[in-house]
Amino acid sequence: MKININNYDLFIFDWDGTLNSLGVLLNANEKIKKTLKRIGILKNKKSAKPVGIKNNFIDIRRTEFIKKEQLRNRIFSFAIDIFFIISRPKIHRDTVLILKDLKQKNKKIVLFTNGGAYRIKKELQHFGLDIYFDLVVSARTLGMLKPNPAGINIICSRMKIKKWRTLLIGDSLDDMISGKNAGIDICAITDGFDSAAKLENAKPNYVFKSIEEFYKNIK
Repeated sequence: MKININNYDLFIFDWDGTLNSLGVLLNANEKIKKTLKRIGILKNKKSAKPVGIKNNFIDIRRTEFIKKEQLRNRIFSFAIDIFFIISRPKIHRDTVLILKDLKQKNKKIVLFTNGGAYRIKKELQHFGLDIYFDLVVSARTLGMLKPNPAGINIICSRMKIKKWRTLLIGDSLDDMISGKNAGIDICAITDGFDSAAKLENAKPNYVFKSIEEFYKNIK
């Protein structure tokens, strides 16, 4: 499905697993998940039924659900930070082209991540990508990690862009839930942290196998 970029003024990108390369990241993701399961932070969900977006709307408003998810994601994001600080992150070959094209079309571009502000800033500067973003927001710094939609609400308010003119691009179910509950359109990239089946269950407006496919389908 083609994305008509004229329908949007603001593009919010996730970072880990969306714009950066996934090879090393996915291996780290599996190892970190196994470690978190062993120590009881991440539960094994083999027997769990798929969660529909209708249930996500209900759950996201439950204080205990938000606290539990944010605690898990805070620990998980710290683990990802540590991994990337001692390794070499890579970006997709089309990342620069996407950001450059959107910027040339006078679109607002925001990076919204659960990652630590210091690491993200350092990586963006390393790849020379900081010049493309109008705003970089660490949900951890806000104290309101995804799937809490508060960060997106703050971004839209700060950028003074209507929500119906905003598109979130991410690779995790937390991205999808936060976008849905914030009332904006969402685009799933299925070669990242969460499986295609899990992401499609959130009923995103757009689904692409990779950020490269996303780039081919924006017009």
